[in-house]
Amino acid sequence: MARQLCVAESDAALPAVAEADGVVVRGPADSLSLLDMYRKCPALMEKTLRELTENQKAIADARMTLVRGVIKLMDIG
Repeated sequence: MARQLCVAESDAALPAVAEADGVVVRGPADSLSLLDMYRKCPALMEKTLRELTENQKAIADARMTLVRGVIKLMDIG
C-alpha cells in the first residue's frame, strides 16, 4: 500500500526529461511504455546497455540496492 501511495503522489511531481534520442519521459506511465519497448526489442536494450560505462553500471547497481532497501522498509511499516 505504501508503494501505491508513493507512486500516486509522485506522479505529478516528476518533471519531464528529454532523452538524447528524443524520447520524453514524464514518470511512471511513460517509463512503462519505454520499458515495454525495450522488452519487445532486445537489440535496443543491448545497444543501450553497451553505451553504459562500467562506472555507470556500478552507480546503477548501487541505486537499485538503495531502492530495494527503501521498498523493503516501506513494506515493513
